[in-house]
Amino acid sequence: MQETSMLGNLNAVGFYWTVINSASKAKEVDLGHWYGQFPLEDDAWFRSAKFNSHGMRIAGSYNWKNGNCDREDAQKFRGRGFKQLTGRSNYADYWVYRGWLSQSSFSRSWWGDPSFLKRNRAGMKKEPAEIADPQRVSLPENCVDSGGFYLRFKRPEAVMEIDRDNGIAAETAAEIQKERIISRAVTRAINGACLDENNRLEYTRVAKKILV
Repeated sequence: MQETSMLGNLNAVGFYWTVINSASKAKEVDLGHWYGQFPLEDDAWFRSAKFNSHGMRIAGSYNWKNGNCDREDAQKFRGRGFKQLTGRSNYADYWVYRGWLSQSSFSRSWWGDPSFLKRNRAGMKKEPAEIADPQRVSLPENCVDSGGFYLRFKRPEAVMEIDRDNGIAAETAAEIQKERIISRAVTRAINGACLDENNRLEYTRVAKKILV
């Protein structure tokens, strides 16, 4: 329920991974703090463009995206929960939704501040949401709830695609093809592209068999 990072080679283009960083797999509930809260846990993976071991780009940097204001935010607001809630702005919306944070305590759309656009945190006039314990998202009582929140409020188009499915693992060739089309549409609605199509479809089918 928390995004892992990789170890590998970092250069001016990005981070080329070789193996999973075991430090990022430690459960934050056991750490007693969010991973990266202390300097020795600084992890360049999250603030870098990400490439797999074959040199293929798999994700961009989290730095100065989704409301993240600096290099610390890129790691602090890494993906957590069932649908990998990511970025300070998404965390802020979820915190408000849960009643953990008042909307009046921060500026709306702080990422539109001219200094934010220049990546100058010190010059910002708008105040971003302050969240001290982002690791709450990965707790058992919150991880599925945060995923439902993200789908319903952040990706309603994905929910529309999901509702086209009957929730039962397809059996006939025609049914499997329809299932694949829906899986592709959901993936595009969430990620903007159809990535890792076969694995996503297979995981969906496994989940259906468990839930029905």
